[in-house]
Amino acid sequence: MKLFFRSSGLVILLLFLITGLSIARSRHLIKSGGNFSRILTSNSKGKLGISFGVGKEWRVPRRLTINGEIFLTSTGSLLKDKKIVFPPGAVGTYDIDCSYVFIEMPLLFKYHFYHSGEKILSLYLGPSISMGISDTSYRRKKGNNLSVEDEERENIRYDYTDMDDTLPQLDMFFNSFFGLNSGLALELQHYTFEIRYHYSSIYTASDTKLEENYFTLHFLIGIALD
Repeated sequence: MKLFFRSSGLVILLLFLITGLSIARSRHLIKSGGNFSRILTSNSKGKLGISFGVGKEWRVPRRLTINGEIFLTSTGSLLKDKKIVFPPGAVGTYDIDCSYVFIEMPLLFKYHFYHSGEKILSLYLGPSISMGISDTSYRRKKGNNLSVEDEERENIRYDYTDMDDTLPQLDMFFNSFFGLNSGLALELQHYTFEIRYHYSSIYTASDTKLEENYFTLHFLIGIALD
């Protein structure tokens, strides 16, 4: 419930900003590209994904713009040898293969550098909210005290499952979180070539609510529709 109110609060804030900036000079944006994401632990491996989004850019003073964007992003990471404690105290060691799809809504404050009257480079920083809409992750239990025969290994697929649920139950606000974005963009008239770093926390095993620090590095190509 707390995550629901936090997510709703940022959505409302974005709507107010869009309304308040409607009289400023603006242009629409389309961006797409790839990403690399990883859980920030020594026993994890990264995964490649895709990113696609649209947005709107408002010019405030000459060198400053505000960008509101909505992205569809697929991310993931492989977490090795993770110990999980289940009620009422059972412990298991798992490899967790994380694969998610999120709707991301960043609000970015950009500072532009000019050469001969044309924008050539921008730096930016800003918060975002991400809402999980798909989870195709799975975990594989390690040998522990069992034999390592395949038929005795435990494979569990899950999709936003709470501790007390017996069946997977989708909850788009369960894996919702705030993040911080920073990046730079090379600007050539209507085109941008962008590198964006996104940092946040994420639940890696929904039914046990294991929270890990997580980053995504986006490589984006954009076009502005004036």
